[in-house]
Amino acid sequence: LSNEYKIRFKLATGPLARFVLLQSHEISEILIICHHVICDGTSLAILARDLLLYVGDPDRKVKEMPEPPLATPDNFPIDIKIGKAIKFAINTLNKKWQKSKVIFDEEDEDNIFRAFWDNYNFKIISVELSEEETSNLVENCRQHGITVNSALNTAFLAARNSIRGPFKGGKRNIMVPVNTRKR
Repeated sequence: LSNEYKIRFKLATGPLARFVLLQSHEISEILIICHHVICDGTSLAILARDLLLYVGDPDRKVKEMPEPPLATPDNFPIDIKIGKAIKFAINTLNKKWQKSKVIFDEEDEDNIFRAFWDNYNFKIISVELSEEETSNLVENCRQHGITVNSALNTAFLAARNSIRGPFKGGKRNIMVPVNTRKR
């Protein structure tokens, strides 16, 4: 999985999604890697669910969905708010770039992508919970009003700190997905 992240999507030519099948005699797993311009985590979860439903029942009728409209300022949800500081930064950069006609092309994107992966490293740890452990975790999170994602991130950070101590320099980057739907 960590190698798949380092393969850049070509926005101009595609594809913007990759499916990787990992097979062994004991288990098979499919990795679905998509560029964020075509989906988000929830979309991937729905895609994985639907894929598994159809693999489990090949005779299942495929429900065709209409093609969604392109996102434009005219059909963008009006209830999504951007903070004043972010809006100011975006407007300032837009004005600056408009004056100098800054255009990011494929080469720029490739350079940014390479620079990111030359300076960024991460590890993926796979932990599998039993059905009972998963149910208990979800129920405890509901009772305490937190997301499962927040509980898992907190648990992993606490475990890491107890084993290795605080992060060097007191700094750490924690990436947490945020669901902006229904807000």
